[in-house]
Amino acid sequence: MAKANIDLPNGTKIQVDGSSEEIAKILHLYKDGAENRKIDKPKNEAGYKTNKTGRKKAKSGPKQYIRELKTDGFFKTKKSINEVQKKLEEKGHIYPMNELSTPLRNLVQSSELGRIKEKDGWVYVNR
Repeated sequence: MAKANIDLPNGTKIQVDGSSEEIAKILHLYKDGAENRKIDKPKNEAGYKTNKTGRKKAKSGPKQYIRELKTDGFFKTKKSINEVQKKLEEKGHIYPMNELSTPLRNLVQSSELGRIKEKDGWVYVNR
């Protein structure tokens, strides 16, 4: 097995272990200016960018968990922010009320949820 160390003009160092044909192909690529090309992060089959380990980045947080409640039909009836907080706690997602108000407002602004003013405060429903 052949080995090669390649120092690129931008300071990148590449160490290649492989057959002489493989090394020749890599040298040919970099000789043609490939070192100046931007290399994108790998993408999975759905087109989502992945993290450094190649795993799909997980979308989580209060906004996503509230979306899951909506998908489950939780907002078919009017729900207060207290009820949303309690339901999330039942599912193991513990957030103080002040961390739920912004995601709820953002979901209302993006028309994913509706908001109605009542005497005790705002309530949230499906749109």
